[in-house]
Amino acid sequence: MKPEMLSNYSEGLLAYQRDQVRIWRSGYRDELTTQAMEEIFADHLRQLGASPKDTPVLPKEAQLLAEKLVPAPEDYYAQAVKATAEGWLEDARTLLAKAEAQSQERASQAVAAKQHETEKQVQIYLARARMEMYAGRFTEAFSQYERAAKIVLDPMPELLNEMGLAGLQAGKYQEAESYFTRALKQREQNLAPDHPDRALSLNNLAMLYEKQGRYDKAEPLYQRALAIWEKALGPNHPNVAPNFNNLAELYRAQGQYAKAEPLYQRALAITEKALGIDHPDVARSLNNLAGLSYHQGQYAKAEPLFQRSFWIVLRSLGPEHPTVRKVFANYQTLLKASGQPHTENDVGKKLRSSKYAPTSKTTTP
Repeated sequence: MKPEMLSNYSEGLLAYQRDQVRIWRSGYRDELTTQAMEEIFADHLRQLGASPKDTPVLPKEAQLLAEKLVPAPEDYYAQAVKATAEGWLEDARTLLAKAEAQSQERASQAVAAKQHETEKQVQIYLARARMEMYAGRFTEAFSQYERAAKIVLDPMPELLNEMGLAGLQAGKYQEAESYFTRALKQREQNLAPDHPDRALSLNNLAMLYEKQGRYDKAEPLYQRALAIWEKALGPNHPNVAPNFNNLAELYRAQGQYAKAEPLYQRALAITEKALGIDHPDVARSLNNLAGLSYHQGQYAKAEPLFQRSFWIVLRSLGPEHPTVRKVFANYQTLLKASGQPHTENDVGKKLRSSKYAPTSKTTTP
């Protein structure tokens, strides 16, 4: 067992002023709030790193919106979206099945309603797909995306990208490549050469090739994406840092440690300066630098990096967050490899005695 690298979990933010829609109560407001939650789910999923081991964490923005939504008793779709945001995924699965059956029945009753209900079914399939992604059921999620794709004959690049990420998570590499390639082609045709969305498509296709071990195809795509993001956002923008991390991961996977280390260091320097030394993105860079040292047998160099990473994620994300457990497990793996005591109690003791541990005893591993 080796330490696990941390992917880029940058939660999508919605350009949406919630305070502006709290002042009235209507079906329109409910519809807007439901749509907003769906957009948060979708945007979040589109920006995830795509390790098949990673189950996405529900976005807090969607959870906050769900508190304000009281769906009508017969609106199973809105009830399902709310249940997803609240983490009741089994309930959401049942409600989406009811919503689909309800929509199909309505479509069969009148020709005029068929187009509307067909569009509603697409919404239901996409809501089910996103809910299953957050449940970590990637194969089922991808099948729901495919149901939507059979109706939406000309998907926009954003949806193609989302479906490609689901295919990547589900191990459907051929299908994922088709979706990513179509999204990239559309963006190359319609966007300026230095548009960030082109970089996103290049990055996603590179990520797919890396998962398949096709490193020679992934490297130039990562490099092109990084060049676009640096030009569009500036070399020190925090959104550029994950792309240094991606390229570093590619080199690490190939054993090219001398190429990987300065890129990890660059990502760390950017995030520390832009976001502060206690930001979770800083912890990710520290964890990955520690993992690089581990792979080179440099255990003494890796240990304080894992310690600092752990205390950052514990303070900022809370003890139940999966990233906290990952960093803890990574540090435990290091202690075992270096011949040190490595039970959970041993790991906790080492962490509490490190110089990065808080002076207060209220937060303990």
